[in-house]
Amino acid sequence: MMAYKEIQHIVLFISIVSSFLTALLGSAINITLPQIGNELSIDTVLLIWINTSYLLSTTIFLVPLGRLSDRFQPGVIASIGMFITTVGLFLLRYIDICFIILGFGFALFSSPNTNAIISSVNKKLYGTASSIVSTMRMLGQTFSMGISTIVFTSVIGRSQIQSEDRLMLVNSIRLILTIFTSLSRGKMIRN
Repeated sequence: MMAYKEIQHIVLFISIVSSFLTALLGSAINITLPQIGNELSIDTVLLIWINTSYLLSTTIFLVPLGRLSDRFQPGVIASIGMFITTVGLFLLRYIDICFIILGFGFALFSSPNTNAIISSVNKKLYGTASSIVSTMRMLGQTFSMGISTIVFTSVIGRSQIQSEDRLMLVNSIRLILTIFTSLSRGKMIRN
């Protein structure tokens, strides 16, 4: 049987990796948003409102769901949030706009995940744990830009996107969303 300290280290590791993945996914949405707007002929003002709906739903639900993680096990709530975020990404691959679901899923994941991380370390290490989470989120955003750039370059090439390239653009966006949906799904473990 595993010792309590070992379980805390495993929870910390999984939570930090999850923070990396959610930041990766959130950045992917911002990267693909202009291409989605071009494909659907959506003007800039509506695109800003679409992105704002994601941010507003995250903001509205973040604090109440953080309080929920104080009352119930944060790992379970964070797992449900990661699942909802994955479903939102999967739907985004087929239904081009469902940012409110993504925002809710991220809010359901973010606060409980931070709670789980902070709860798994000694009080002296709160600053270190918090900085590791921030670092992983920044790395997630950086990696999402890199992965998206590689996919766009591989599918479309280095030329400027023309109207005849719309199908390649849509295919590359769907490929990016498929990659990020797969990453957010993680490894399913069966006992």
